[in-house]
Amino acid sequence: MKTRIVCFLLLVLPGLALEAAIAPGPAKPFLHKVTDGVYTVIGQMDAPNAANRGYMCNVTFIITGKGVVVVDSGGSLENGRMLIRHIRRITDKPVTHVINTHAHADHWFGNHAFSQLTPKPVIIGHANMKKRAREIAPRWLRFMERSTKGASRGTRPVLPDRTVTGNTVLKTGGVEIRLIHTGFSHTRGDLVVWLPQKRVLITGDVLTYKRIPGMRDASPLGNIRALEMLLQLPARHVVPGHGPVSDRRAIRYMLGYLRLLRREVARYQDQGLQPYEMLTRINVGKYVEMAMFSHQFRNNVFRMYHDIEQAQFGD
Repeated sequence: MKTRIVCFLLLVLPGLALEAAIAPGPAKPFLHKVTDGVYTVIGQMDAPNAANRGYMCNVTFIITGKGVVVVDSGGSLENGRMLIRHIRRITDKPVTHVINTHAHADHWFGNHAFSQLTPKPVIIGHANMKKRAREIAPRWLRFMERSTKGASRGTRPVLPDRTVTGNTVLKTGGVEIRLIHTGFSHTRGDLVVWLPQKRVLITGDVLTYKRIPGMRDASPLGNIRALEMLLQLPARHVVPGHGPVSDRRAIRYMLGYLRLLRREVARYQDQGLQPYEMLTRINVGKYVEMAMFSHQFRNNVFRMYHDIEQAQFGD
């Protein structure tokens, strides 16, 4: 019996140590000052569950001369109200805008809470984001409520009331906020937020850091192109959609993973293997340490295979 317990600990403890090493913060979301006037509330890097109450993504707020601009709003009414409390710890200025980076509901279901503010902020998203968000909202509501054991109950989907279709500049309260549409990358409706005066880049899930990307709606090759484009910006601070706040090293890290995955999948594809046959053969080295790796890697391989095939042969 003792031998079996020791063997179990030897197997489990290294994994626990790894998770502790890559976790972005404590058990509850915490407030991180990125630079003057820019703050991020860091989410957890696991899937929605009863412990994290559906709060996994990073939400950033920018304080301007006129008010507060929020980038993403969390995954539920409760999440959004929590974020508003964090904002009120720093400033009593009104929230003037909420920017939704993409359609996955852990990033925008918190719109419900912000829509209840007076005055109501303008909610902005890409046109493709709004279309996709409307389509998937009912499924996401059921998924989030089930996954969080009811913590997201009462959430109502509130879609953007202003949409954009390309790159847009928002100037408010002396702060220039550039909304960059990255094309088909993490989704078809991604908006990345660039603050040139502060050299802060807020990426949504076009970039996740030390957490494997989800690719259910993604073009992995498009994501590579998007990250290569973002790497050209002179960013000093980079806020990923999930994971710790960093700098341009975070972009290089994820580019390294996606390029390695592309190379490995293409190599086995040339040998005639199907995606399911590649799973145990692909060696991604250090990237196996990313949070959620076992949960998402299969989908990453299948999506990359599909993208490469499409690039080679078309429809």
